[in-house]
Amino acid sequence: RVAYNKPYGNAILPVGWRGPSLLVEFNKSIYLDETDLALLPSARRVRTALRDLYAALFAEGGSRI
Repeated sequence: RVAYNKPYGNAILPVGWRGPSLLVEFNKSIYLDETDLALLPSARRVRTALRDLYAALFAEGGSRI
């Protein structure tokens, strides 16, 4: 599920940054077993999804989204 999370609907930016920003947060329970801190099999899907999002947002020549 994706949502706009008030009051946390922003990202921390480096000093002097003047461009758009995006803050992505994941609920740890979707990729981490909190009892022993082991990665779950779904961690690979989370990593792939985040890598694909990053590639789409920062693809040379503009966004694919």
